[in-house]
Amino acid sequence: MDDPRDPTTAPASNRFTSDSVSVVRRNPYWMALGASPFLAAFGLIVTAIVTAKAAFLAPLIHLGVLGAVFSFVAYKTNKNPRYDAGELESDLEGVRFRGKMLVPRDQIKQGFVVPQNAKGRTYVRLVRKGIATSVNLDVPDVETGRAVLRSLGLDATQTVAEVNALSQVFSWSGAKQMGIFGAPSLAMFGGMAAGTRLFGHAGVLMGVVFFFAIMAAVMTATLTRTKVQVGADGILTRWFGKERFFPFSQIELVNPYQEKRLNKTYVGVELLLRSGELVHILVGQKQFGEEEAGLLVERIREAIDAYSKGGASGDASILGRNGRAPKDWVTSLRALGAGANADMRTPPIPLERLWRIVEDASASALARASAAIALAPQVPPAERRRIRIAADTTASPKLRVALEHAASREASDEELAETLAELEAESAAQAPPSAHHAPL
Repeated sequence: MDDPRDPTTAPASNRFTSDSVSVVRRNPYWMALGASPFLAAFGLIVTAIVTAKAAFLAPLIHLGVLGAVFSFVAYKTNKNPRYDAGELESDLEGVRFRGKMLVPRDQIKQGFVVPQNAKGRTYVRLVRKGIATSVNLDVPDVETGRAVLRSLGLDATQTVAEVNALSQVFSWSGAKQMGIFGAPSLAMFGGMAAGTRLFGHAGVLMGVVFFFAIMAAVMTATLTRTKVQVGADGILTRWFGKERFFPFSQIELVNPYQEKRLNKTYVGVELLLRSGELVHILVGQKQFGEEEAGLLVERIREAIDAYSKGGASGDASILGRNGRAPKDWVTSLRALGAGANADMRTPPIPLERLWRIVEDASASALARASAAIALAPQVPPAERRRIRIAADTTASPKLRVALEHAASREASDEELAETLAELEAESAAQAPPSAHHAPL
């Protein structure tokens, strides 16, 4: 298989061409209106210079804040956008519009399909690297959007996508949120009371210190976003060093989610696990987070669709540990890939059979890593990039490390044995827990 992200080896079928896709432009009048406070501030600066009166500079801070807020709202809502129609072409070199390069592929970080956004249209959002703004394409339907991503090597089978969700503080109950937001004041009064009793009037300082220390902790927890990664095999969430991986094999349903707490309406994704647990990933408030929630739901569904088409899990039985020590297991896997299991009655295992397991997102993490270890020594270094591509598409941290070790010439048998043992332990720990409802 060729590297789907290498333009020199990519098949021609990856190219996408259509005249029914439009480039979405922001309305310049609304953007100018949003930035109007900045223009007013500039006028006051000129007036202050001409008249030599500093009093004209007094409203600058207020105008700066208003300009930032209005510009943000104008950018996010994109009221009355312009739809620029024309022939669009995309492949692993980038996106061309009317024959001219709109955005090169090496400038695109990731891509999403946004189904039925607030304007009732389906977009493809191409997130560019750095501080450059995203490129939005208006497409007829979700399948067309997926085809655009596939042509760029950005669909769920080719790369892991990451979305910044809200802090998990916002998933807590209203009472718990009020408790954490009220903690700084309680700490201040408690510190003052204790400090005054111990140190007299100097103890007031202790309460002030407690207040700012707890306030800093609360603000950090509230502003730290949850990283949500969607791979070909599952969903990984990270927040404050806490990770949780949800394999697609354990997910029953994925639905959009909406919840009202403390007079604010939040939107996100609801996962129903096979254990009966409900997991809520809140993406943002309804006014500004609907598109992000929609694209996350769509990305997960796209990945699950691809996952459900896998069919290599039945081949994995040949890779079992069968009571061997981890290091002996690695040795037996390499021997299996080399055909050492062959005899008069047993033909050598075809390498393509091992490739099928490595690249099948629906196969277990342990089976995929075992197949990669069996396969890697038998293929030229140039072909090992297929294993690295499989690592790039997984959201499971342990599986990603295992595949990267398998593809590396420098990984020792001890390292490989350790990664297999960790995957085996993780697989054993994933026995369905007792059903309960718990927001993420």
